[in-house]
Amino acid sequence: MKATKHLLPVLISLVAVGTVASLAATKAPTSVSPLDGKYVVVSQPSVVHRVHGNGRFESVGQTDFVVVPMQRTSNANSCDYWIPLKDVSLLEVFNSKEDAGDFVGDRDQ
Repeated sequence: MKATKHLLPVLISLVAVGTVASLAATKAPTSVSPLDGKYVVVSQPSVVHRVHGNGRFESVGQTDFVVVPMQRTSNANSCDYWIPLKDVSLLEVFNSKEDAGDFVGDRDQ
């Protein structure tokens, strides 16, 4: 009987903490990304410049990322490439794929 008397408040506390934690972890509806419809060139110290379309910014915990869709050449499946923003040495945004490609071409010469 004594154990039950102390178990109920502990159980209620755990449920309350779990509910608050799950609500805090729920992702808010995403707004329109400033990169929607744009092309980005993302560079890291060890990665060659690449042109990516329709990137977005995401945060997980205290870490911010630039997320770019990657199209596999072998099939139509795609995946997202998450680049920690702290590792990005260059992030340029362009209105057209041609402008982004010209920028990459000029930097490679």
